[in-house]
Amino acid sequence: MFKYMKPFRLVLFLICASSFTLLSQNESEYERLLLEIENSTYYDSTKVYERGRRAIQIAKENNDLSKVAKVYQYYGNYNYLLGKIDLSFAYYDTSIVYASEVHDSTLIYATKIRRNFLNVETRANEASRKFKNYFEKVKERGDTNSMVISLNGLATCSELTNKPNQALKYYLDAYEIAVAADDTFLKAMLLSNIGLIKFSNKQYDKALQDFQLGIELAENLENYRLKFYLNTNIGLVYDRLDMLEESIIYFRKSLDKANELGFPYTKAITHLNLSAAYQKSNEPNLAFLHADSSYHLFIQQNYLQHIAKPFIIKVDSYLTKEDFDQALTLIDSAIYYSKLNENLDDVLESYKLKSKIYRKMELFEEALETYMMYSETKDSTEEVKNQKQFAELQVIYDTEKKEAELEHERARISILEKDNKLYQSRVFNVVFFSVIILLIGVVFFYLRYIQSRRKQQALFSQQLISRIDDERSRISKDLHDDIGQSLSVAKSKINLYNKGQLDSVEDMEESLGELIQQVRVLSHELHPSFLEKIGLKRSIISLLDKIEKSTQLITSYKLFDEIDKLDLHIQNQLYRITQESINNTIKHAEAKSIKVTLKTVGNSFVYIYRDNGKGFDSSLELGFGISAMKERSNKIGGKFSLFSEPGKGVKMIIKFPKK
Repeated sequence: MFKYMKPFRLVLFLICASSFTLLSQNESEYERLLLEIENSTYYDSTKVYERGRRAIQIAKENNDLSKVAKVYQYYGNYNYLLGKIDLSFAYYDTSIVYASEVHDSTLIYATKIRRNFLNVETRANEASRKFKNYFEKVKERGDTNSMVISLNGLATCSELTNKPNQALKYYLDAYEIAVAADDTFLKAMLLSNIGLIKFSNKQYDKALQDFQLGIELAENLENYRLKFYLNTNIGLVYDRLDMLEESIIYFRKSLDKANELGFPYTKAITHLNLSAAYQKSNEPNLAFLHADSSYHLFIQQNYLQHIAKPFIIKVDSYLTKEDFDQALTLIDSAIYYSKLNENLDDVLESYKLKSKIYRKMELFEEALETYMMYSETKDSTEEVKNQKQFAELQVIYDTEKKEAELEHERARISILEKDNKLYQSRVFNVVFFSVIILLIGVVFFYLRYIQSRRKQQALFSQQLISRIDDERSRISKDLHDDIGQSLSVAKSKINLYNKGQLDSVEDMEESLGELIQQVRVLSHELHPSFLEKIGLKRSIISLLDKIEKSTQLITSYKLFDEIDKLDLHIQNQLYRITQESINNTIKHAEAKSIKVTLKTVGNSFVYIYRDNGKGFDSSLELGFGISAMKERSNKIGGKFSLFSEPGKGVKMIIKFPKK
């Protein structure tokens, strides 16, 4: 019955190793829910998802996607136990997605390792390569739990590819890690698997020592599956040692645990083990009882790969009772199912039993004929095994031959790689120093630019202060010479009138009107408040009209109607730029005409100022007035451009975005 225990090893490591560290953590509600899911039985499917939903809710309330991923990993474990492989794949993938969201590499690798167990029986070589890769990754991270599970996966793949010695090495390496980490669960589980390797090599006493040490370690653990498998393994050892009473005791313990867990395959195999033990103990009625239980469970769950075994046990039991007719009826079912599942061991056992039945019935011709069928089947089986062994040896030979060729090729490639690395090193040095020199050059020119920029800013600040001082001086002079003088004259006239030295002050109204106008002009120069009243368009037109009346300049304009909808800050800056431009034209250009344009182009406004004066070399350093206009352009997010050549006038363009 030993061969039926291999799937149990896979399931136990896949399910139990995933969460046992939770027992050492604080007993939070989340951890309690995970532990309940981990220990869930076959009957707890509804509760598994109820507990899972609550655990996910807690994790999301704490904004912890790693804990959400952990729940989905447990869903994958549980569905694997149920035999729902596709659903298990889906839950593992979901777990990896959530863990990737928060870059939880430890959980990502832990889930990928468990997911890889689903491929072990169908793609052992591919699964083995992945386990090796995962082992190296988790070893770098110091994740002992995942290291042990990866080594367990490698050992399982080695067993499936008939490499027991290699499997034992992986198990022992894993056990050393578990001992160093002082992980009781992992130590007990690995002792179970190490014992099974020794069991298969017929080292029953040593296997029993491992199993018994494992059961001692598991005694204080709340892990029913681990105890179930260890009890079953001990029962198998006692069965091989023909210590049938002890074997039955441990198989019955296993059955109690199997009934608690409720998973059909687990119960079916345990009934099968008990049936065989009772048959060997000459208790056919109990053997019938457990064989029938095993058969019905296999049929219910469609586990047909072992369905012939209950019939074989029942046939043996009927032979014990000397009920040959019933035995002969059942043996044909055993032959049918064993052939259906291509189980050659069961086919041989069935033919051998059938021949024995015929001999007991003294039907020697039929007994001989059946025994011949047994011999032919055995010979053909041996031939197939020999051919398979020859093919394996041929593969080994071809592999070794290719390895020798590859070794030679590797040596050649190694030399080329060294040469290539030397070349790459030289190229890297050249590129590295070139980049360093380039960076030094960039930094040097950047610092030069910053220094030049600072000088320009300092010069602009000096010019701005000077301009402000000049403007203040002009305002002071206007206030003193014009407004102050006019006020003094008005005051004198009032004093003379009050003293009776002046007959009339009728001309005072006109004088005061002129004085008020002077104050308005000065105020508008300081702050064009009329922009708020009449808008930018009429303000520019008014300014151009005054210039045309007071000078010989011919003015023109082209302004779109929505100009007054611009932000007041933008209107103010454009008006000041227009004032400054006109002043520059009057002072320096000797122009005959000027034109102001404001239009829209796509998602931008374009302001254009032109004169047809004598122009200047625009590549030379700009004066304060132009610098000031450029600063005003920056304030409205505009791009300032100036075009001029000697004898060709000036064209200034400011492009600024719509807001």
